[in-house]
Amino acid sequence: MAKPVETDTIVVMLNTGPLMSAFQWGRTDRLDRYFSVIDITASELAEFDRHGWMKEIRWLTDDGFMAVVEPLTEPEKEEAEGVAKRIAAHPTSGDPDWQNHLPEAEAIVVMHQRPHLMIEQILLNEKAARRVAQEQGL
Repeated sequence: MAKPVETDTIVVMLNTGPLMSAFQWGRTDRLDRYFSVIDITASELAEFDRHGWMKEIRWLTDDGFMAVVEPLTEPEKEEAEGVAKRIAAHPTSGDPDWQNHLPEAEAIVVMHQRPHLMIEQILLNEKAARRVAQEQGL
């Protein structure tokens, strides 16, 4: 039997895919079993809105379980653009348009550049984004 995960300090950064899967399965109740806080970027918030999940996002943010991080600084935006280009160029990427990878890139930059947020894990559904994050030591 697996050892239970302690959730009192686990903060996670994620992109839309993992959370939308939880919404589609109606299993957001399971998220607090593994994480104490979910952080997302403003671009991820906009993506949730485009996919029609704002009611669920509001519920999670009102509950204090999810937080939208402060907007990226100009240097962080420049770094995110470079990361997005690396994701787009990665051999496992299915989308060569780097602009479509900005949300994942911003999540990677926030986790990498903002240690004060104490984000311990990053969940990315795209293989190329995961590889680039791993290359950066995440």
